[in-house]
Amino acid sequence: MTKVFIFMIMVCSTAAQTCLPLPQAEKIFYDYRECALHGYKFSLDFLTEFDPDKLRNDRVYTTFVCQPQQTI
Repeated sequence: MTKVFIFMIMVCSTAAQTCLPLPQAEKIFYDYRECALHGYKFSLDFLTEFDPDKLRNDRVYTTFVCQPQQTI
């Protein structure tokens, strides 16, 4: 069996106290390091492109996980 890491990210608002998943951003990695680096880069790119006023007013942030999973 091989271990893979499933990248999943959520966009959260401190002001609204909610988080929403971005299922279209899910991705499979065969190495934890690559998954983690992808998560930080994806977060930076996503927040850089996010509407600046909405980012400030809603206090938007991201959270991600690289969930290990065994494959057959």
